[in-house]
Amino acid sequence: MIAGITVNTQKFSSLDQWLDWQQLLHPAEIELGLERVQQVWLALGALPLADTIITVAGTNGKGSSIAYLEAIYTAAGYKVGSFTSPHLHSYTERIRVNGEAVSEQKICHAFQRIDLAREEISLTYFEFATLAALDIFSSHSLDIVLLEVGLGGRLDAVNIIDAHAVLLTSIGIDHVDWLGATRELIGAEKAGVMRAGQVLVCADPSPPESVKIKAQQLNLSICLAEQDYLIQSSELAWSWIPNSVLYSETKPLHSLPFPIMRGAKQLHNSASVIAMVMRLYQQHPVPIDAIRIGLQAAKVVGRFEVIPGPVTWVFDVAHNIDSTQALADNLRDMSCSGTTRALFSVLQDKDMLNIMEVITDSIEQWFVCPIEAARGRSFETIESEFEALKLHNTNQNFQTTYLFRDINAALEAIVSESVVGDRVVVFGSFILVAKVMSLYQAVYFAK
Repeated sequence: MIAGITVNTQKFSSLDQWLDWQQLLHPAEIELGLERVQQVWLALGALPLADTIITVAGTNGKGSSIAYLEAIYTAAGYKVGSFTSPHLHSYTERIRVNGEAVSEQKICHAFQRIDLAREEISLTYFEFATLAALDIFSSHSLDIVLLEVGLGGRLDAVNIIDAHAVLLTSIGIDHVDWLGATRELIGAEKAGVMRAGQVLVCADPSPPESVKIKAQQLNLSICLAEQDYLIQSSELAWSWIPNSVLYSETKPLHSLPFPIMRGAKQLHNSASVIAMVMRLYQQHPVPIDAIRIGLQAAKVVGRFEVIPGPVTWVFDVAHNIDSTQALADNLRDMSCSGTTRALFSVLQDKDMLNIMEVITDSIEQWFVCPIEAARGRSFETIESEFEALKLHNTNQNFQTTYLFRDINAALEAIVSESVVGDRVVVFGSFILVAKVMSLYQAVYFAK
């Protein structure tokens, strides 16, 4: 394999064809490990990506944090590349340059280069995406590249890149089949993205000891939320306050607008992003006006996205216990005069009943269906789980549950039941949220 790969012919003529082929190429949907993807990246040339690379890892808040970083640095005039996953509506959402999704043509060109470089090496769908993002970024002379870890950290494809800085968001229980069933085990996996000499910010005020131990081993100064920086908020604005020697030359930032993305967690996400921006200030100075603009510009589809109307619709990709707890908190802070119904489903590897437990006081009726996906829960599995739940749980809200064999039927039913003043909450999976939005947005929300 040689680094200077020239593409003369395309294996496929469209992005959809490439993606369909990729899903059949590798025997497993998820295979953690760096060796295969590292070999292909080296074959592609492993060209420099940017002056500064920031890797974002954690359980929840990664996509929002990348959006804030992207919006702030773009507003400050820097050239920024961003890689996130998964996407909701279009694959091109995953790879952006200066806030704009790259074209399908560019992604197809990158896929062709990767396919030539890999020779007989098998790659997963996510590994193709990661390599495509890196290949595209290497051709754009960027100042800053933002990389979102897909799963865990230590063995995630993104970790073939030695980042200059790491932002760890919240660390909770998720993907236990791959990462372990405790915060300590999961924290150790996520801490695997750390390197000696990095700037390290942790948005979790109480990270697992495994994270702290890894930082100590690498002699990293870990910047912790609620210790090294503070939030002071009023009704109309908020302030970011440096609170340790890590910010000895940093002044407080006052009169900041609240993020346009709704929910209490977004204030904490944006504060950790500012903590990172201030830690990197010497390399990339950012005026306070760029921070203000970024807070108001950053937006990610499906993060407590509220669409008002006769019936209020709330879309949220919450799919684990911690993110669902945040959704429950947001719903409690939001008035609703009528009935709140949930259109809900999760993948097979998720803790469905405990996810429902943390939000059930905010949901009066459940409309539940399977998801058509490789890791989807079957209708029969859902049915048996609910029967057991009703037998052992006295919460009346759990007793009002309707099961459907597909998303279309569940959506039709929940629309039929909802009247003026009611609220519909769609959550549990990126796949579910994307499907419902695409099915019904043009018809129902336009009324």
